[in-house]
Amino acid sequence: MNHLESLLELALAKARNERELQPFFKQYPLLIRNAFNVWAWNYVDVLPEFQFGSDFRADFLILSADSGCWHATLVELKSHRSRLFTKQGLPSRALNTALRQLDDWELWLKRYENLFRASLSKHFESKNVIAFCSPVDRHRMAETEITDPRTRLDLKYRILMGRRNELGIEDQERRGLLSAKGRDIVTYDRLIDVAQTLDAAAQKVPSNQPGLADR
Repeated sequence: MNHLESLLELALAKARNERELQPFFKQYPLLIRNAFNVWAWNYVDVLPEFQFGSDFRADFLILSADSGCWHATLVELKSHRSRLFTKQGLPSRALNTALRQLDDWELWLKRYENLFRASLSKHFESKNVIAFCSPVDRHRMAETEITDPRTRLDLKYRILMGRRNELGIEDQERRGLLSAKGRDIVTYDRLIDVAQTLDAAAQKVPSNQPGLADR
């Protein structure tokens, strides 16, 4: 077992809930970035505990851009020790809570997307991010590009919860139905897969290059 994979496995073994895992993922944001950003790589950033509105906070917000769109993926963490479904095939209490949270986020963002864009604009301004989706005669910087209603913003909602070996065939089918409704549930095993890939890549990098936690 390689370095980052070992650290993640140890963190999962020691943590009792998602709150105890949050600091680890803040230290190794590549795990979150690579697990959830599958759409665009022109620009990628991971924002922990992203506040929007007065009542909502995503455990992580992954921002990415391609030439035609900004992507914002909001992630809700639940415990790796929680089951997704009961023995009767119903969503567990923890999963129901997470799904309700995603519904609340989506409802708010449909009503107040302009406020969300304004929050992203402040973030881009603080980091001096260039525009990616607009002609240069329209926008040069992302801070004005994202507030332009002509700029497409693709919103996605994800839950990180549970372990793969807890899911039977019918549970996988139920998870697929939720995914078709825009409610993807990712198990912590995807992060282990990401850690393995990052470890393999790190073995090919000279030792004087920045570590995974520094990127």
